[in-house]
Amino acid sequence: MKNNSCLLLTHIHIYENERYKKDILEYALTDFKNRNPNYHIILSGHGLQPNNNVKDNLCDTFLWDDNVISNEIGRGHPTMVRLGLNKALDLGFKYIFKTRADSIFLRNNIVEFCNEVLENESKKIMLSYGTCYDKRWAGDLTMFCSTDLLDKIWIDGNWNYSTNGLENLGNGIEKTFGYDGELWLDFLRKHICYKDPVNLKWVDLLGPHPHNSNKWNLIKSDSNFEFNYEKYVWGKDWHIKNPYTVSEDTFYDN
Repeated sequence: MKNNSCLLLTHIHIYENERYKKDILEYALTDFKNRNPNYHIILSGHGLQPNNNVKDNLCDTFLWDDNVISNEIGRGHPTMVRLGLNKALDLGFKYIFKTRADSIFLRNNIVEFCNEVLENESKKIMLSYGTCYDKRWAGDLTMFCSTDLLDKIWIDGNWNYSTNGLENLGNGIEKTFGYDGELWLDFLRKHICYKDPVNLKWVDLLGPHPHNSNKWNLIKSDSNFEFNYEKYVWGKDWHIKNPYTVSEDTFYDN
């Protein structure tokens, strides 16, 4: 998988008054680089530019818009994701792991882990938090699949800016796999596999909206951070939780 797979780290914006995000980004990219030393890392984001170390040493491809694309925040960041995805296609990568650049995964070689999940379940794509069974939503922040498949389901040319990335990705999955009106969870079970953030060891370094440095400061002060990682996993501290969000228990409960 090493020569034909890449990591796309994206869904990141930095306003002028959010300079602490530069430190978060450098920490995250350092961790990704250390845990995935043989994989090409594409970083795409917008706003205030990251530290030079990030641009020069911690990613292999740097794609950045110096202006915050404000209408895409909370809506999936379709433009910068597409920019990174197109680069992965141009470079010929067959598989892609896409996630938020301000988070980390406390697993070495995350691509190999995800590929094993796909092979064991004979599915095309792995998704995580945000996938629902009451609405036709699919977790848009962390996924692993073929680059060609992501190209099909990431429908940025027909993006609905009145809603979020979850619904837009759901729309892309509907169109790609031929949704016919059945129960959404039954449809997803045919085509995807699902992993909870805690089992991916997916740590959110930033915290929920409205963004501030509180969670980052807490993590930095935790001398047993990796041991205590479950406290910091993605979605753990969201203030508003959808009661119909899929978990591994509900997804695999037949």
